Amino acid sequence: MDWLNPPALAAAMRDAGTAKGNLPAKTIVLTGILSGLFLGFTTTLFVSALVATGNLVVSAMFFPVGFILLVLLGLELFTGNAALLPYAGMAGRLSFGSIVSGLVLVYVGNLIGSLAYAALFAAIDTKFFTVAPDPVGAKIAAIATLKVIPYMHAGGAGWLTAFSKGVVCNWMVSLGAVMGLVSRSVIGKIFAMFMPIMAFVAQGFEHCVVNMF
Repeated sequence: MDWLNPPALAAAMRDAGTAKGNLPAKTIVLTGILSGLFLGFTTTLFVSALVATGNLVVSAMFFPVGFILLVLLGLELFTGNAALLPYAGMAGRLSFGSIVSGLVLVYVGNLIGSLAYAALFAAIDTKFFTVAPDPVGAKIAAIATLKVIPYMHAGGAGWLTAFSKGVVCNWMVSLGAVMGLVSRSVIGKIFAMFMPIMAFVAQGFEHCVVNMF
């Protein structure tokens, strides 16, 4: 049977979280860097589709590409690990220290990868800073501005809004990480992960790793 029922899925989540929490620090950081790179290129793919179509929902269908690839390759992503590591801890498989160190290391790795891709894309988009950005680059800059300035001007309410959108987004991304375990087949995993990831992008929620880019 391709589908894992809820008890089997819970066991798979526990085992996945345990395995991730016991990875060497070097492995966590390196695979975290790769995940940051993957989410960077899937963001530029999404924005390219948005510029071409002008439709947020249609463009959001392209965003899950990077997430699906990093999960299938067994890479480490902060927002997915934020669900799996604590679950393994609650099951008695990981210590609190292992959970915290694992999350800190993968966050650092994701940040490095995101910044590296941002610098690389900016150089490519401007022919190594000799010309103005093309429409995709300009759109990315506009989106980045909208993810900071309105919240800042709104003061405390803006901070709470951004935080709440981040919580809901991480719920969707955590669901995506869990759905990657619900099927034994690659095609089943792809379809299961696609839905929650597309949903958070189409609704404009805030993803902490994507926003690093």
